[in-house]
Amino acid sequence: MDRPELQVLLQQYGHRNNIELAVAIPPWKLNPRYLPDLVNGYIDSRAYRQGLRRFREAQEKAEEAGRHILRHLRGYPFRW
Repeated sequence: MDRPELQVLLQQYGHRNNIELAVAIPPWKLNPRYLPDLVNGYIDSRAYRQGLRRFREAQEKAEEAGRHILRHLRGYPFRW
């Protein structure tokens, strides 16, 4: 539980718990043992891989759009 990444996660989201509306469930910062399994399960899931793939595809489209815009703006006299 001493990993820096886990500490960052707990600082940002430690107030949350496994069942958001159940006040009897301790928040993650008081019981962080649940988090490694949660994160590892998400990473191993198909949804995570699909999300990464969609993100990379969208990133490439955005970068290509930026290159397209820059190609068409060359020669225009811009002043910043």
